[in-house]
Amino acid sequence: WIDSLKYNAKQNSFSGGLGLASNIGPKLDFGFQFRPTLNSYASQNSKDRYFYFENKFRLAWQFYGDFVFRGDFNSKTNQTITNTQNEIVNLLNIAIGMKVFKNKRGEISLGINDLLNQNENIQQLVTDSYIEDSRSNSIKRFLLFSFTYNIKNYNSGKTPANQMNP
Repeated sequence: WIDSLKYNAKQNSFSGGLGLASNIGPKLDFGFQFRPTLNSYASQNSKDRYFYFENKFRLAWQFYGDFVFRGDFNSKTNQTITNTQNEIVNLLNIAIGMKVFKNKRGEISLGINDLLNQNENIQQLVTDSYIEDSRSNSIKRFLLFSFTYNIKNYNSGKTPANQMNP
């Protein structure tokens, strides 16, 4: 109810997705994901339909001894049916690192997040009386130095060499 008048609104969302991931070997790993969504909104005053697409790709590759390349690409697209308002945000993060320690459980890396400098926080709020698009500040491109240590080593069920068999 708005100003003593009954107001009806209906919003529907249909979504699906497709993903593929592979660990080709101990030194190459990748994944891909595609997720389209169709949204529709209808009220007494307006009617709108738009698509939202989300694509993701990630890659981890150990090359030349203990050096590692990591990259991930995320693309988000808001597209109206009439193509009057389209928003596309592409995020690319890359890092080069090196495995460290005798057991190779540690990794030191230097990366660039948001290499394309397109990171934006875009939100759409749909209520029974209005549609609001908003943007807010977000972290833009930055360098990241990181150290990672894997505490647990999953060695595919091999019996440790120092364990005695009964």
